[in-house]
Amino acid sequence: MIMERIKDFEIESFYQVLRETGIKGVMEWSDVLMLNHLIERGFIPHHREGIIQSLRENTDMDFQSIMDLHHRFTKMKSSLPSYSLKLNEKLDKINMMYESDVPFEMVGNRMMGIIKEENGFGIYDGLGEHMIKLGSVDNVDYTINWNSNWLLQPEQLRWSVKKVREIKKRIFNEFR
Repeated sequence: MIMERIKDFEIESFYQVLRETGIKGVMEWSDVLMLNHLIERGFIPHHREGIIQSLRENTDMDFQSIMDLHHRFTKMKSSLPSYSLKLNEKLDKINMMYESDVPFEMVGNRMMGIIKEENGFGIYDGLGEHMIKLGSVDNVDYTINWNSNWLLQPEQLRWSVKKVREIKKRIFNEFR
């Protein structure tokens, strides 16, 4: 059963969720918060089929309840509270170390930010031990040249395009 593998220190993250959402938020969204926690900690796979299979095998939930939970989870995924103290500390550290044009933030499973470089901007992932350059942005026409070694999710691509557009708009407004 899943609960046997959860360590005592995992409970600490729920205190952070309680501080961010309050009792009402925890009570209303407890099943979604719990599912998010189990996925983030690697007890349940990230992909849809893995989530459904894990819940079918490890709970008494019927298929309709599982699908309802998964639907609520995907609807709320982008606004779920962050409760990893280590992750938040790393975000703060990276944002202080690199004076990023677009501050680093969690986008899906990557910690993405945009940093000013000599010939434009760089889109980086700072989640690992070393910064990974995911793409570069040209100074002239603001096109993104992706690093083909890394696979990005659609939400990460959308985030990057949106942030580059904001940079371009900001720069053009400065020269007006």
